[in-house]
Amino acid sequence: MSLDTQRVLVVVDASRDVSLSAIEGAIQGLLLKPCDKIFLLGVVHQVTNPSRLSLKPGKLLGYKSKVDSGSILGTNQKFIDEEVERRKEDYQNNEGLKQILQHCKLGKVDFQIDVQSGDSPKVVALRAARNQKATWVILDRHMKKDKKYLMDRLSCGISRMKRNNQVKELRGPIRVTPTRRSISTRSTPLQVTYDEMVEGSTDEESSKKSE
Repeated sequence: MSLDTQRVLVVVDASRDVSLSAIEGAIQGLLLKPCDKIFLLGVVHQVTNPSRLSLKPGKLLGYKSKVDSGSILGTNQKFIDEEVERRKEDYQNNEGLKQILQHCKLGKVDFQIDVQSGDSPKVVALRAARNQKATWVILDRHMKKDKKYLMDRLSCGISRMKRNNQVKELRGPIRVTPTRRSISTRSTPLQVTYDEMVEGSTDEESSKKSE
């Protein structure tokens, strides 16, 4: 990554439970400096529709339904909106994410959380990457099949989370010059990694307590 302000988009599957270890794994390897930005985007592409078809009186059953606003069989928009709001609350109230937010504040790194819905996570991710002018995108491990779609349409660096919560770099940013179009690898490391920032904030807090 260059010495310019970095805008990193981390895309996770919000139709599943919050995986703090996966999110931590995605940002721990980032090279961060003050004024850099991290956008955590949860994508809701599947919700549970309530149903009253149950063998037990008064008991509601639910069935998974894909978010598809263009289909009459798609999920009711009310349920989609409710699921998006519920996931936003889950993320905002998650203690692990609160700690990450605090560490980012100490390092003067902007950390934002958002949840959006869409039947295609790759389309939602593409739109968000363009809107945020992302310099790097980190994909959920379940988006393995979507990597080519995004690599063909984005010029920023792209990585993907793996099952062991490590991050695999798929491609560096594509740099366009007057004579050629080339793919770069990571350039000179920036100021500090997330892990070093956490260690530094811990030392700073300890020194304040000792004063």
